[in-house]
Amino acid sequence: MAERLVPTQCSFCGVQCGMHLKVADGAVIGVEPRDFPHNRGSLCPKGVVAYQQVNHPDRLLHPLVRRGGKGGRLEQASWDEARDYVVGRWQALQAEHGRDAVAVYSGSSMTNEKCYLTGKFARVGLGTRHIDYTPHIAPIRDERPPRPKTHPSWRRVVGLTEPPRDSWRLWGALTWVESRS
Repeated sequence: MAERLVPTQCSFCGVQCGMHLKVADGAVIGVEPRDFPHNRGSLCPKGVVAYQQVNHPDRLLHPLVRRGGKGGRLEQASWDEARDYVVGRWQALQAEHGRDAVAVYSGSSMTNEKCYLTGKFARVGLGTRHIDYTPHIAPIRDERPPRPKTHPSWRRVVGLTEPPRDSWRLWGALTWVESRS
């Protein structure tokens, strides 16, 4: 089958540069710059390799749940089981420590619309006032978002020098659980 170019946007940062994914035999095999108003046919180093994560052998395709506590192994779970686990832990943390025991942290790779929905989720769904939007473009050298306890906006928005002792942070579309109990 011949290669084809599929127009899309890069998702590595909030700029959302225009790009084309090169697709052959149903698989993404490369990326090409797209003439788009703000990137004008150029891509940064992250955008140039954006396609490599799609079929990477280490990419997670299913939720993982740690069974048996902190010492337990991560095992594949259904989406329903993973969601129910997260909801149950959030509810337990909030019941024990109050609504603000949960913090939401959105990343710079999220669009304005996703940040808006994340804010609604935090304030209305979870009832927490602890949310940080990191309104900056992450430098290319960053491999992961900044730690909230060292990030200036965490202190400004939340008013703390460290995250709450038992906190859950939503980083973009991925969730990490941090519990020190």
